[in-house]
Amino acid sequence: MAVNVRIPTQLRELSGGESEVDVEGATVAEVLKQLEARHPGFAARLFDDKGQLRRFVNVRPYYAEGSKTLAFETAEQLGWEVPDHVVVPVASGSLLTKVRKGFDELHQVGLLDTPPRVRVSGAQAEG
Repeated sequence: MAVNVRIPTQLRELSGGESEVDVEGATVAEVLKQLEARHPGFAARLFDDKGQLRRFVNVRPYYAEGSKTLAFETAEQLGWEVPDHVVVPVASGSLLTKVRKGFDELHQVGLLDTPPRVRVSGAQAEG
């Protein structure tokens, strides 16, 4: 199966500057193996000494869509209203943008009467 892999800015030197790379693979493991075969150096950055995927690597195919459910559930629990401000935990910052996108999509499908004017902030534990 053809898969389009989006390359984070800090890893683009490994892909020759490409922001997206097409590889073949039916599983995440196969895709990562093909990525390393075509662009050597990715494995060293993605896996630790024991061959385990580093925790900071966001290689979860449904993460982006699933993260928006935080906005969906918040609006539902507030009677399809949007709070003025939401604070979400962050590591890479991806959750921050997905929560905002979730509120926007609720308006697009007609579940919110007006465009959301929610402020979304991120917080990270010290250390």
